[in-house]
Amino acid sequence: METSSQTPLIGFGSTFSYKNVSFGFLVDARLGGEIFSGTNRSLQNAGSGAATVVNGERADIVVPGVVQDENGIFSTNTTPVTPQNYWSAVTNRSGNLGITEANIYDATNVRLRTLNLRYDFTANALEHTPLEKAYIGVSATNVWMITSHLNGVDPESVYATSTNAVGFENSAPPTTRTVFFNFGVSF
Repeated sequence: METSSQTPLIGFGSTFSYKNVSFGFLVDARLGGEIFSGTNRSLQNAGSGAATVVNGERADIVVPGVVQDENGIFSTNTTPVTPQNYWSAVTNRSGNLGITEANIYDATNVRLRTLNLRYDFTANALEHTPLEKAYIGVSATNVWMITSHLNGVDPESVYATSTNAVGFENSAPPTTRTVFFNFGVSF
């Protein structure tokens, strides 16, 4: 598996100002890499993952591949299996027997990382105060996951912080969205 530390990171940000108002943003992206999703595996095992339901139904599944008959001849598989049997095979948790490749995803993601809005008070608004300058603002981080291939799981979720286990996610909470209100003055 290619680790996240080997993938390029790009970003684009800008700040726009008009009179006393400024607006800034940062969009960043991680391009490439692969990540194993333990969260998706657990959801599939429980039958509650989106992948376990096709068009609102749990119809039998014909797994693409070939089968060998009693004469040693290979032919296209046409034998359906129940969704429960299929997902049990994919997510088998006894040892390393499942089909782990089914839960390896492209780690590419693009997100709106930060937004900020600021208003600087005019000198006229501050003329009868001891303040020389003042501003009020709001900013937010981890605002919006624009695109990701992990079926609703944040690819920046990590398996463990005390290891170098890059490329694994296992029921980790998503990165936190934070909102800051700020106020600054100078005398």
